[in-house]
Amino acid sequence: MGTTRLREEDARAILLVRAFEEVDREGELALPAAATPAEGSPGARLAGRARPLLAALDSRFPFLPTLRRTAGLSPRLGAGVALAALAVGLATSALGPAARVNLLSLPLLGLVAWNLAVYLAAGLGWLLRGRLEPGGGLARLLPAAALLAQVRRLSGEIGRVLPGGSARLVGRALSAFLDVWRPLAAPLVMARGRRLFHLAAAALALGMLGGIYLRGLAFEYRATWESTFLSPRAAEALIGALVAPGRLLVDVETGPIAALRAPADGDAAPWIHLLAATVALLVVAPRLLLALVESIRAARLARGLPLDLDAPYFRRLLARGPLRVLVQPYSFDPSPAAREALARALRALHGPETGCAWLAPLPYGEGALPPLGEEAAAGILLFPLAQTPEPEVHGALARAASPAWLLAADASSLRARLGAGAPGRLEERRRLWEEAMAAAGRRLAVVDLELAEPEQAARQLAAAEAVSK
Repeated sequence: MGTTRLREEDARAILLVRAFEEVDREGELALPAAATPAEGSPGARLAGRARPLLAALDSRFPFLPTLRRTAGLSPRLGAGVALAALAVGLATSALGPAARVNLLSLPLLGLVAWNLAVYLAAGLGWLLRGRLEPGGGLARLLPAAALLAQVRRLSGEIGRVLPGGSARLVGRALSAFLDVWRPLAAPLVMARGRRLFHLAAAALALGMLGGIYLRGLAFEYRATWESTFLSPRAAEALIGALVAPGRLLVDVETGPIAALRAPADGDAAPWIHLLAATVALLVVAPRLLLALVESIRAARLARGLPLDLDAPYFRRLLARGPLRVLVQPYSFDPSPAAREALARALRALHGPETGCAWLAPLPYGEGALPPLGEEAAAGILLFPLAQTPEPEVHGALARAASPAWLLAADASSLRARLGAGAPGRLEERRRLWEEAMAAAGRRLAVVDLELAEPEQAARQLAAAEAVSK
């Protein structure tokens, strides 16, 4: 099936609907049925099916739209953070106490220094090909913190609105959705986080400048400087360098800096204008430009999120005609009873029309699976639990298998061989296999095909299928 690119809202709708459908195999949430449109590209067909289902979910669970906005770091959240930064800037006493402006200790100087450090990190990040990013720390922490706070709030709301069983299912569905959504949308959310970081920095600077001029309307400030270690010549060089960018924008006359050494002072207005122009040139303008760059990047990413359609869930929805599942045994030949049991389990899982096609067993050490083709809804790579899992053999094959292949292990032959000592030894071998597959980044369904009821085997296969990304 390959990968398709979808708009953010379509990809999010598809994945959220998928999460609910995969955790609600028994139909406890009574989700409505929906058919996949027959025409259009694979992504358009999946989105056309997901939209009405998502509307039905929203009507039953009113908290879902809020969660989706938080997961995508919506503009509403960004506006709130930027306004908060503006308010903090306005409340900051940037001019200092006692109506005196110490030119060497203004909070504005710290603001400029911090932003210059950010630009340095951005330059290093560009040289290191993206390893460092401006605002990377906050851009990562803010979406995660906002999402965690939202999930915590929703957990209590879900528990109040829904009975225990339904609440657990909804919680599992949301967890499954976030597990898939976070890595898929990470570049987009990071771009929005960086944009928010830049906008907040610009808003903080504008707030500080606004606070300076508002206080300057009501109070007369005097400019001075004092230092334990700097001589008048060193102080003049330092202060001159700090306001040099501002002189490019503002033409004001200032007296000699040496004459302002405390307890002496002078008119603060020219220095305030120079400092404000410096902040505008070094902080506000670059930050707004960087925010614009991130906005363009986020808009481009939001138009084309890459969604891998190889997962069995998507292959089933996109299949035209009866479903067909390929089964690839590995290094063993399942018994006729096991083959029939697996066919019954697949019919219980996907419907009575599901077909089961068995491929010739792959020899031990063979590391290539055949292509499934678009006509197959899924593939099952079937291992014998009787074998001891080997990372360089079984693990390598599992890592190479696409998400369209589910991994399962048949316990029938091992149980028959162990006899009365089966339970403990079977559990030990199960753990070995599950750990080996987890190390390969996959989930394994361990099924005793000759003993398990079709419904039980179907549930075990579904559990392995649901975590296939």
